[in-house]
Amino acid sequence: MMEECEMTGSLKPNKNSEANIKAYVLLKETIGDDNFMNLVANKTFTIKGKYGIYSINMLCKVNLYQDIVVGPKIRPVSWSLCIGSENRNLPEGDRIVSLYLAITNDEENFIKNANFRNVDTIDEFNQRSYNNEDGDEDTCEPCSSPSITCNSPTRRG
Repeated sequence: MMEECEMTGSLKPNKNSEANIKAYVLLKETIGDDNFMNLVANKTFTIKGKYGIYSINMLCKVNLYQDIVVGPKIRPVSWSLCIGSENRNLPEGDRIVSLYLAITNDEENFIKNANFRNVDTIDEFNQRSYNNEDGDEDTCEPCSSPSITCNSPTRRG
């Protein structure tokens, strides 16, 4: 049985179809238990790559998070990447597996073939956590004005 996908209007197998169930079993085996649990709980999971951290969500959308040095500042950015199979009838699980394998097995070609769509800076509007040299978590609080840049993290304790 086929149903219309609300997001794209394309056809995809019914979520309870045998093909989709097999695809999700393969997905769990391929990306591992922790990533699969993140995908189920948060609708996304991440992969650390050579060019940054990739996030793949349930809609098969990929974001690439990078820290770019601009003068004395490190600017975190998020790229929306567009890449995927032309066959929209593939089960979601299979499409997510193909993205995961493309990134983990041949990141160079993944980056070469991906269309870079939107780029967003994320440090001035969102709280950003990271580990400092001591291994402790630091956090950069969102600035009260978009025109003010937070230059130093405040220690969370």
